[in-house]
Amino acid sequence: MKSKLLLPTELYVFAAIYAIMLSLWVWLLSPQLSTILFIIGAIIGLHLFELIRLIMQSDNTTSLFYSAFTQGLITIVTLFVLTSTADYLGKGVVLFLNMRLLFMQYRAFQSGALSRWLSQNQTIAPNVQQTYLLILLIFFIIESLIFVVVK
Repeated sequence: MKSKLLLPTELYVFAAIYAIMLSLWVWLLSPQLSTILFIIGAIIGLHLFELIRLIMQSDNTTSLFYSAFTQGLITIVTLFVLTSTADYLGKGVVLFLNMRLLFMQYRAFQSGALSRWLSQNQTIAPNVQQTYLLILLIFFIIESLIFVVVK
C-alpha cells in the first residue's frame, strides 16, 4: 500500500537540494542551530496538504489547495512570515509549501493541466501559463533571498 504522504521523487530531490543550498548559505552568513528548525519546517511544508487531508479524512480537499488563489495567498503569507518573524520553523514551512505548489503547477503545465489551477471554465493559452509560472518563480527567488538576508 502506497503511503498517502509520499510525493513525487523529483520534488524530494529538488527540495533536498534547495534546503541544503539555503541552509549552507544561511549557515555561512551566521551559523545557528536554528537551521535544524528550518529543515523540520521544510518537511512539514512539503507534506502539509497531505496531513490536512488525512486529518479531515477527505480527498475533496485537493481542489481547494491546488488553485492559483491558494498559491496567491501562500505567496502573501510567505512574504509576511519571512519579513516579520525570526522563527526558522515557520519560515521553513511557508517556503517549502510555496516551493511545493510551484513544483506541482510546473508539473501540471507539463501535462497540459495547468488551466485547471487557473480557471475552472476556460482554457488558458500556453504563453499566459508560462508567464504565470515565470512570475511565481520570480516571487519564489525573491522569497528565498529574503530568507537568507532577513534575520
